[in-house]
Formats: sequence, C-alpha cells, structure tokens
Amino acid sequence: MQSLLNRVKGGKPEESKGISSAAVKWSEQERKLFFGCWATVLIAANPLYSLEDNPRRTTVLTSWLVASAEALSLDPTITEAYIPLLTADSIPPSDVKQQLAELRAKIEPYRDVLAQPVQQLCHMWIHLLVTVPAGYDARLRVALKVFVVMLYLMEHSKGVEGLEEATHSFLALEQCIAHYLLLFLEQQQKKKQEMLQAAQKRDSSSKLLRQLKIGGAAVAAGGLFAITGGLAAPGIAAGIAVVAGGTAIGATAAALFASSLVVTALFGIGGGTLAAYKMQRRTGGLTEFEIQSEAVTSESHLSSVVAISGWLLEDSDVQRPWGVVPSNPPIRDKVQLLERFYSVYCPEQLPNVQQHLELYKDREGELWAWLESIYGRNPDAPFPRPGQSTRVKASREQEQMVRNTFAGLGLLSFKDIKEEKAEENVPEKTIAFPIEATMQDESHDYKPPKHVSTVWDYYDVYGGAELLTVKFESKALKQLCDSAGRAVSTVIKTEGTKQALKYTVMATLMTAVALPSLLLKVANMIDEEWTVMCERADEAGVELARALLYHKGGNRPMTLVGYSFGARIIYACVRELVRYQKLWEEWQEKQVETKQEKSTDDKNTRSDSDDFSSMRDPSSILEDVIFMGLPKAFRAHDWERFRSVVAGRLINCFSQKDMMLGLMFRYKRLNVEGVCGTGPVSLSGIEDIDVSDLVSGHSEYCYSIRDILNRIRFAQPFHSASTKFSKVEDEILTNAIDETNTLAKESGRA
Repeated sequence: MQSLLNRVKGGKPEESKGISSAAVKWSEQERKLFFGCWATVLIAANPLYSLEDNPRRTTVLTSWLVASAEALSLDPTITEAYIPLLTADSIPPSDVKQQLAELRAKIEPYRDVLAQPVQQLCHMWIHLLVTVPAGYDARLRVALKVFVVMLYLMEHSKGVEGLEEATHSFLALEQCIAHYLLLFLEQQQKKKQEMLQAAQKRDSSSKLLRQLKIGGAAVAAGGLFAITGGLAAPGIAAGIAVVAGGTAIGATAAALFASSLVVTALFGIGGGTLAAYKMQRRTGGLTEFEIQSEAVTSESHLSSVVAISGWLLEDSDVQRPWGVVPSNPPIRDKVQLLERFYSVYCPEQLPNVQQHLELYKDREGELWAWLESIYGRNPDAPFPRPGQSTRVKASREQEQMVRNTFAGLGLLSFKDIKEEKAEENVPEKTIAFPIEATMQDESHDYKPPKHVSTVWDYYDVYGGAELLTVKFESKALKQLCDSAGRAVSTVIKTEGTKQALKYTVMATLMTAVALPSLLLKVANMIDEEWTVMCERADEAGVELARALLYHKGGNRPMTLVGYSFGARIIYACVRELVRYQKLWEEWQEKQVETKQEKSTDDKNTRSDSDDFSSMRDPSSILEDVIFMGLPKAFRAHDWERFRSVVAGRLINCFSQKDMMLGLMFRYKRLNVEGVCGTGPVSLSGIEDIDVSDLVSGHSEYCYSIRDILNRIRFAQPFHSASTKFSKVEDEILTNAIDETNTLAKESGRA
C-alpha cells in the first residue's frame, strides 16, 4: 500500500511553497474529518464497473486523494485507510432516490462535525485546479458535483425535487471559480510585463541582472510552455526557482508562475477552445467536420458540452435544436424568424404572423426595429432576454467565499479584485401589442409550427458549461433527409391508395407500420445514401476523438450529446477513446517501469497519432455521454467498455415508434440483436430512457431536444432508473416485413 502511495506521489509535482496552505483556518482535526467525507464521496461517485477495463482507476483516484490531502495540508499517508475501498464492488443502484439515500447515509456521520464544508471544499477545489498539471479531470468534476449537490440537499432538507436547484448551485460556484482563475491569469501576465519593462529601463546593476535572469527565465518558460502545452509546467517552475535564487521571493515567484502555467493549460493556450481544432487531413470520404463555439460572452467555463445534430430538416438544424440562435447558416425566412420571436415574447400573436408581415411587406426592417424598441430584442437576436439574468449565477455568498479563498491562497490580493455590482432582475412588464391593424385569427384550431419548440436559451437553462456544436457533412445530411421525403412522395403518387393518403410525407416514412410494401420501397430508394452517411459518421467519430485527445483548447471535462447520425459520431468517438485508453495505459506502465523511454529515436519513429506524451488521458475527458436515436446495431461488448472512459452518466434515449431505424437495419437482412435507437441496451451502468411519447419518428428528434434533456435531468448527477421496455412496436415492424416478403414470394409464383 505504501508503495502505491510512493508511486502516485512520485508522479506528482511537489507542493508549491508559494501557494499558501498555511492560510487554512481550520484545525487539523476539522480538515481530517472533511477529508474523510470527501474521500467517501470521491470513491462513491466513481464506481467500479470493471477493473479489467480500467486498470489505472485505483492509481488515478489515489492520486486525487493524495493531491486533496496536500491541498488541505494533511499528511498524504492519511489516504491509506481509503485505498481498500477503491477495489470494492460499488455499482450504484439504478433508482436516483436509492442513490441519494445511500450517499446520504455515508455522509450523515460527518454532518454534525464538519466545519464549514463548502468553504473547505472551495479551498481544496481551487488548490487542485492551480497545482495539478493534468487539468480538470472529468472524474474529479463528477465527484465535486455530487458533493456540492449533496451538501445543498442536506442543508435545505430536500430530496430529488431539489436536484435542479442544487445542480445550479454547483454550476454557479464553478463558473465563479473560473472567473477568478482568469483574473489570476490576467494579473500574472500584467506582473510579468511590468517586471520586464522595469528591467529594460534600469541600469546594469547586480539587482537588475538578477531581475533580467528572472524575466528571461519567464520568457523562455513561456515559449517552452507554448511548445509543450503546459505538460512541462512543474519543470519550468523549478527552472525559474533556480535562476531566481533560493530566496522566499524566488520560491513564491516560481510557484505563482507554475500555477499560471497550470491554469493556462486548463483553459487552453491563447484562451482557445475545442472550436479552434482543425481537421488536419481528409479522412476517407469525410469532407466537412467543423466544431464551432456557441458562447455568447467572453466568459470562460470549466467544462464544455459538444452537441451534434445528425438529421437536418433545414440547414440551420446544426444549431437550432440546441437552444442557440442559428448563425452558420442563419435563418433567413422572415416568417420563421417572426414565429420564433413571437413564441417567446407574445405567443398570443403567433396566428397573426402572416398578417403582420403583409402589413410591413418590403419594410421588415422597420418591424424588426419597432419590436426591439418595445421588447429590447428583435427576431434576428431574441436572446438573451433583457432584464433577466441566467439561472446559473453565483450568489453574493458564493462570490465572497471564492474571493476570500483566492486571497487566502495568495493567488490574488483584494486590491486586484474589483467588487462587481450585482445584477438586478428586472420584472417583466406586460406590454399590450401595439399593431393597430392586428386581426385575430378566426380559426380556433390553430396549432403553432413545430419549429417553435426549438426556441429556447441554452445558457439560461444550462449556463455552467460552454456549448459547442459540430457541423458535419451538412450537405450530404440535408440531401439524405430531402431524398427520404422525395422517396415517400414518389411512392405515394405511384401507389395512389387511399390508405397512403392518410399519412403525411415524413410521417409515413418515420412511423407508418400499416404499409410494409411502401416502407420497403422507400428504404430501397435511400439505402445507398444511408450507407454512405453511416461510414462518414464513423470517420467523423474518429476525428472527434483526435480532437478531444490532442487539441490545445484546455484540459477540461466534456459532455457529448447527439441525435441520429450525430449519436453515431459520438458512438465511434467513444469507441476510439476506448482503443486509445488501452494504448495509453500500456505507455504509462512503460514510463513507470523505465523512466528513460523518451529517447529521440523512439519519438521519431512514432506517428502523431501515437504521440502519447502530448495526449490527454482518454478516461479523464468525458463526463456524460447521451445518445438519442442512435442508428447502430446493439453490441454489448462496446457498451460495457464505454464505461471505462465515461466518468459520469451514459444514456441511451430511444423511441419505439422510430420505425426508420428498425427498417433500415432489417432491410439489409442484418442479423442484429436490436437497434440502439429503438430499444434499451439493458446493461449495468447505462440509463435507457424511452422517449416514444416525445418522438413519434426519426425526424422528431430535432423538435424534442429540450424536452428530452429535461427528462434525463441533463447536467445533473445520479443515474435515472431505466424505462421499462415493451417490444410491441418492434414486433409490428417485424411482422410487417415478414408479410411483405410473403406477398413478394406469392407474386413471384403467380
């Protein structure tokens, strides 16, 4: 056990003397009690699904325990008592209420004796972020989220009903920490510039020479840091300390500089994000793969969400379903823009959109300007709503706690921190719609267009994480969707039956089960394009995995969510990370056994794809992964291994009414156990959520994203109980295809 601790500690940088731990105001006993509670949560939040699939799990969690002990100024050997728990069978129950009850029971013994647990957690959290070069590990974030949420629920005596507000509390605290980390970086950069400018102006005295040495070391270190991506931060800091001398001032300067390097690596070189990643080469037939940030402010985040649309009814569906205003390309249809705007600000006027546009024909700009003068926003830019701050906003107490912690750790002085004026929520006023010529629609059965369900503000609901979207083979995807529509239209005209006329064009393709011959003809017409898109999605998944492993946009946790072929991209990405995880672990073991494996010859013989020295730990990246309508045959082996690289929740959203997926796989006569998008996976650690009542067909996913995210409790911790599954729809489709085959044989005999 001691050898494991030595091994873990041997791979970590020594604690930075310049980052003040003496400022901790809690007694040793209070810190030990807090550490015991935190260790319990860290282990419980990272359950052991398969030690064989992730052999480094024990080492990784032990390293975080050791780092946490050091952050609390405790002897690392305190972790010895908790290491045996890491190998215990700890698969959590599937029901969220049971999970809360079990964790509450583990924390309860500490509850009455913990001294300021949130403050201690904040201290430890920030200390880890500024001293551990590996970055913000997804496994660490999962545990921190669980801990903050549990402390909130216990303090407010709430259960499952309080999960959303408790999660918002965590996200707000995290975003506040991110804000002050960036302020710390700005202050360090300013101090370096001031030091260099002062050195250039003074004479060549011994004091000046020493300052030049320190400044020169900082400049050289900055260049080295840019090359290594922050991985060499501890060594760079040590070099500065040597140049600066062995004084306390030199040690402090080195420590603060090392912390600034760690934080820079955390956020990315040059403040970049994953959106800065560019596909270096064309992969097979892949022609378009672009990651774009949907950030509305310059505020940085400590986590990101990558959202991927995989079925495009319109070009704007790359962004439209995810709660952002489409910009690449933007929505140009004035009717749709006004309908989207009215759905938010004056839904009672939705039936009158056409009349209003007629009144302002060829003068839409006047209408837009006039609406903005009334509501503070216009149809081109409806968000954020004026006078309303995001739900994820730190309270004054949280803000004060984070400020004090940064000051206590010696990262910022109070003179560096400007008190920000709290935003006030302006109550929304009731405004009488002033177009005098408004004519109320006489039809009482008016139904809003489906696309208005995509009008919502992601950052208002889930503002704690940066949102990125992926533009992938958009022309081919749109062509596939259009081809499906044309195929159905052509078949309906050819068949000309009364039964066919009961269905709309897209609804027939997606949900009809009474017309087996019709469906199979459609499948035949789109089969080639469907097959090509499956291949492109798999290639894009490999590219996404490379982006996550090698990009210089910061070492922060990622959540992946996608529907249709977007879900298939994510599937291929996770599978690729599993492959890299095994290779990375072998490389790590080799590094431990022989510490001189970094020879020039060895590095030159490896391709960039195998350069593990600049690669992130694959199992440290993914927090949650959500599949919706996944067009992939079920393979238990893949799903079981996915758990080794997904730290948090792994969710399969399916619709039993999605006839398209079942049809396309059965049409090819594939011998598959099932299709993931039409039924459950039914494996431990995977949440199967039935969304059949929300999604009646494959094209409905883009209109139902917000409702699905709400159902799965997106961004919240703890697994949801899987939905009970009925194979009724699956059996109907199978019977329909069998019936068609029988009719075809009989027709051939005749």
